[in-house]
Amino acid sequence: MQQVSEHVYKCEYTLAAHSVAFKSTVFDRFLDKLIDINIASINYCREKLGINVPMVLSSTLNITTTKSERLADICRHFGATEYISGGGGKAYLDESVFDCTISYFHPDVPNYYTTLQHI
Repeated sequence: MQQVSEHVYKCEYTLAAHSVAFKSTVFDRFLDKLIDINIASINYCREKLGINVPMVLSSTLNITTTKSERLADICRHFGATEYISGGGGKAYLDESVFDCTISYFHPDVPNYYTTLQHI
């Protein structure tokens, strides 16, 4: 029980430490749309993790297809050699429309809150 309590405390402490900075960066700004909150959240994490590659919104690519075809067209646009999907993608992706390798990522974390410890 001691170990569980320590783990819960670590998670709560990590969340508390990051929640103030995260909240002020993302939620204390006036954001009209969910996409604005999503992008602000992603940019916060990118900054904390030191990710400096450009982020491109698919809406700026003039790609009109939908579903798996849209993902495949985005991969083609950027010359991707691999598309990495979450594990749930296996249930809906039409792999036949892709020109690149498709792999499925299954994170091996005991608790998703531990991810915050790396930010």
